[in-house]
Amino acid sequence: MTAIYRVTFLAVVATLAVLYSASSVKAANGGAGTCNASLWQFVYHAYRLTGTRPCITVTGVVDTFKAEPDGDFHLGLRLQASNSNLLNSQNVGVQHGDLVVEAVCQGNVTQQDVIDLRTCNGYTGPHFQLSSRNKGQTVTVTGTFVSDGIHGWNEIHPVSSVQLGASGGMETSSGATSSTASESSNDDASAAKIDCGNDTIVWVNTRTKLYHRQGSRWFGHTSQGIYMCKHDADNAGYQDAGE
Repeated sequence: MTAIYRVTFLAVVATLAVLYSASSVKAANGGAGTCNASLWQFVYHAYRLTGTRPCITVTGVVDTFKAEPDGDFHLGLRLQASNSNLLNSQNVGVQHGDLVVEAVCQGNVTQQDVIDLRTCNGYTGPHFQLSSRNKGQTVTVTGTFVSDGIHGWNEIHPVSSVQLGASGGMETSSGATSSTASESSNDDASAAKIDCGNDTIVWVNTRTKLYHRQGSRWFGHTSQGIYMCKHDADNAGYQDAGE
């Protein structure tokens, strides 16, 4: 690790923190509905996280849990159908339909470059009581919504708060709230949130790996599924139900 690379990396992190603080995101102490801008200094390779970085609160069921070697806790969060617009084809194809949630500096750091960069040095919290025992539980997560420029999926990273149970909706930094709906409901309003341009919005049944078009009796009416643009569904390997 050269001194030049270390200085450059720290400069990038500092720049991101400034941009984040200057945005419309509500910076606070990590309570529900607010994002803690100071957590950015503990994000490993923060330059890879792209997007407008809004602060969101979202509710879902924990599908997966992993303690990463960089010290972060990595959750796969199964969202309700009304929040499926937060997912992209990489979330669907690689993360099995889950939104990635990453809480920084929660566990032991064993990854050598993270140790060398001293990424988690000075971290004092928040500390979340998360483990594989949370699988199947409903949690409400507040944090920064970003896209991972290396892996391609969307995620909440860093996480400012995690609470057991539902919050009753998804709150953005602007205060707008989208109501939650059961995964079996036909929510055309949720579909309308996806900007597909001239492409078609489809409903992907994540269990059967088939997608249904508007007008089908199964559009938004399967127990597991998400709304996607047809192009993304095709690229993720889903098949047209042909109805």
